[in-house]
Amino acid sequence: MGLPDGEVVEWRRSTLRTLLMLFLCAVMIAGSAAIAFDWLSTGWGVLATMTGWLGMVLFSIAGLGWVWQFVRRDPVVIQVGPLGFHDRRVSGEPIPWDDIDAVATRTNQRQRFLILQMPPEVWRRHLHSRPFAFLARATAMSYGGVGVSANGLDRSFDELVAVVRKWHRAAHPGSTDS
Repeated sequence: MGLPDGEVVEWRRSTLRTLLMLFLCAVMIAGSAAIAFDWLSTGWGVLATMTGWLGMVLFSIAGLGWVWQFVRRDPVVIQVGPLGFHDRRVSGEPIPWDDIDAVATRTNQRQRFLILQMPPEVWRRHLHSRPFAFLARATAMSYGGVGVSANGLDRSFDELVAVVRKWHRAAHPGSTDS
């Protein structure tokens, strides 16, 4: 990879993908409104009207989430460097390389995950206790460590794997990552 020692590599939210998701939310809100207000004169009935209203509410909430992601000042999601691995979606502080036993990759329904394998007491200590952190905990219980993906970020998954393995091997010279 050729990174200088001590350099922290960052993965940021992709602005283009965030704008695309905002656009798709707007399209879905408009489609839901067309169903709710029967702008197409389909006469589908009260169930369609309720579904349209539900769609408008849910896609509006999702849209607000994407707007929040877009306007946040710090778009950094993942940082990998000498102090450890830090995915802000998963942990509040970097996970030191000494706490990570092995690095592995898994594919689940065509989505690739980097698994930082560690004992349960270690990942319990590092994972957030925020809402939706249960997804990270479920991944940790299933795969024996913290799982992260590079979806929606500005750099590739392969770069993430290469940089993490580089730092992990530096901290654990005899390790053979799977």
